Amino acid sequence: MPRLVQMYLDGLLDLDSMVAERISLGEVNEAMEKLRGGHSVRSVIEFA
Repeated sequence: MPRLVQMYLDGLLDLDSMVAERISLGEVNEAMEKLRGGHSVRSVIEFA
C-alpha cells in the first residue's frame, strides 16, 4: 500500500480521474441508488 500512495503523490497513479463524484456521509443512500441504476460507478465519501 505505501508504494501505491507514493505513486499517487508522485503523479504516477491517476486516481482522481476514477472518482465519479464526491459525496457526504448523508448522501450515501442516494449514491447507492445511482449505483444500482447505472448512473455512477465510483463515489468517494468525504468526511469533514
